[in-house]
Amino acid sequence: MRIALAATWHPRGETARLLRLYPQLQAAYSSIVISIPPIASVDDIAGLRTLPDVKLHVNADWSHGRYMALKLATDSGADHIHYADMDRLLRWIETRPDEWRATLDRVGQADCLVIGRTPVAWATHPRALVETEAISTGLMNRLLGQELDISAGSKGFSRRAAEFILANSLPRRAIGTDAEWVMLAHRAGYRVEQVLVDGLDWEIPDQHQAQAADFARQQELAKVYDSDASKWAHRVKIAHEIVEAGMDAWSRRLVRPSTRLRMIETRRHSIRIKPGQNLSRAGVELARRVGAGIGPFDRVITSTIPRAYETAIAMGFAVDEQLESLTQLGEGLEAEVNWDAGFQAYASAWRRGGAAAAAIQKHGAFLIEVAAALPPGGKALIISHGGIVEAGVVGAVPEWDYSGWGRPCSWCEGARLFFDGSRCVEAQVLQVNDVGAHSLRPEL
Repeated sequence: MRIALAATWHPRGETARLLRLYPQLQAAYSSIVISIPPIASVDDIAGLRTLPDVKLHVNADWSHGRYMALKLATDSGADHIHYADMDRLLRWIETRPDEWRATLDRVGQADCLVIGRTPVAWATHPRALVETEAISTGLMNRLLGQELDISAGSKGFSRRAAEFILANSLPRRAIGTDAEWVMLAHRAGYRVEQVLVDGLDWEIPDQHQAQAADFARQQELAKVYDSDASKWAHRVKIAHEIVEAGMDAWSRRLVRPSTRLRMIETRRHSIRIKPGQNLSRAGVELARRVGAGIGPFDRVITSTIPRAYETAIAMGFAVDEQLESLTQLGEGLEAEVNWDAGFQAYASAWRRGGAAAAAIQKHGAFLIEVAAALPPGGKALIISHGGIVEAGVVGAVPEWDYSGWGRPCSWCEGARLFFDGSRCVEAQVLQVNDVGAHSLRPEL
């Protein structure tokens, strides 16, 4: 039974402890993914890159950190995935290694295992955490119909459950996945189980320490934590995010993952400095960061303009074809809609008909044609320009409601479309700054 580790981590003086404990991790997991934020220090990143058998992912947007950890661990081919906040996991391994190993055996037997905290573990936490988590957990438990400690930062999934979660999860939510992932597994019909452990006690006192803090230090810092009103406000905000994500996962329409769905990822090129046609240094760096979290692709197509071709190369993908048709919106469309008007404006233009609608339909037909030429489960990347991305998506599925898709595509942004034959059955708008990803799925 192969169990992969999907860990998220913002190191705060704990890298030396990870290096010391790493042999135990390496012995327990078939593969290890560590997903870290873009603000992680250069020294921490360099230290993590020295670890053998670790896939290190530096996120362009930290709100995608948990999603990417689960995705990359699932992509490893493991039978089960253990998700963990790395700071909690390090403390667990250091203080209660036997309990941790026994819990991994449970992970290998479950579709969805919530790893929660015993009264012993809860006694180490500040009141700010205990009381605010009681609100979010209590509401989610009413919906789930069982008592679960969903916010302890550790869960186990079978591969099939993880694939379903990834097909229906919204990558923009970080902390919200505490409720979202469990809710999705529940709605899919997977059995949700729980095991309570002592090892998930409060980990914050371990920061910048050579070893795990003792109970006295936990109690001392808990009092300091509770005396700070901003900490309470922060925990209320987290509870709100968990409830919001859980309620959304409870009510939205779900899709079934299928390896036969064909995927088109259409994006705008990366940063250039006008009037130049080539990427700037910042553009190359952004493309590299985005490219590290996507692919591989069966086909890569760009426009003939250098900045589009260079974006695909900087992302790490060889270009199969360059097309002149990806450089122009079309005269009727350019006259009616500003290129940077956003998805909703292009949808409105399509509904009005005329030359603009014909141009939008033509861009959409191209995406459908590319999808149809892919093998079952195949993926294609298309790099073009602002306006062309929006026109293509709307042309492929013009009847959808784009009012929630927000601003126009900026650098390296776009959309991901999934096709069942010639029908688009799922779409995600892809944003790489501070907004995240918003999914839109029609009824299957």
